[in-house]
Amino acid sequence: MKRHLIIAIAAIAVSTGFASGEAAAQTIIATDDIASGTVPTVSRAGKVLCVDGKRLSSSETFDYVSECCGLPYAQRWNNSARLYGVGKGLLISSAVTIPVGVVSTYFGAVFTVAGAFGATASGVSGNDPDQNSVNVMTGGVAMLYGGVFVTAVGVSTLIAGAVCVPIGKSRMNDIVGRCNSANSGRSITMNFGPCPHGVGMTLNF
Repeated sequence: MKRHLIIAIAAIAVSTGFASGEAAAQTIIATDDIASGTVPTVSRAGKVLCVDGKRLSSSETFDYVSECCGLPYAQRWNNSARLYGVGKGLLISSAVTIPVGVVSTYFGAVFTVAGAFGATASGVSGNDPDQNSVNVMTGGVAMLYGGVFVTAVGVSTLIAGAVCVPIGKSRMNDIVGRCNSANSGRSITMNFGPCPHGVGMTLNF
């Protein structure tokens, strides 16, 4: 009876030790697999993210930021990207409206002066002001005011775009930095302690 009891105890000890050794071996293998992986590098490409050189779509960018930094930062990314896009549009618009306004102002001033000179010259000679000169002057004045207005609109859009673009860009870059910090902050540690099958190495991450 004692002999059978001793054999049973020995068998249990051997099986427990084998299981613990197997679990430790599996843990070490898993650690090697994880350690061999690289931390993804996140960068910005306009209004979306690039992860390890792969450009994400808008929806993929939202999901990635939400996973790394949380939903509030994903929503902030969308708002910042929208602000950035509006700013770019305003800058492009101002690049068209300002030159058009300046040219209109210039020619309006030229026609106004030319018409006024012609009308004055005919009046000095004792005749009624030349109607063609008056028409040229009137058209020049209208073009002058229109050019000034278009130029003012262009300058306003330029200022607004110059404000929106840096703000949106800065906020998105801040979120990119947070994503990279979140990725690099996922550390892996190995501890020796109790396991489901006995005592061995445990992996914490």
